[in-house]
Amino acid sequence: MKREINLANAATDPEFSEWKWATLEEDFEQAVDYKRPIHEKFKRTFRPYLVGATKC
Repeated sequence: MKREINLANAATDPEFSEWKWATLEEDFEQAVDYKRPIHEKFKRTFRPYLVGATKC
């Protein structure tokens, strides 16, 4: 399995070229409409673990 992963041959056109830290609310506000349900589920699931976490 290890031989199947080769980062040296990563795609030349990656799906994500940029990222940033954001609050759960910022994430939800910036999500495209069709992905909002999964972002909402993520927010409900992980909010208890992120209480008190700060944005970097």
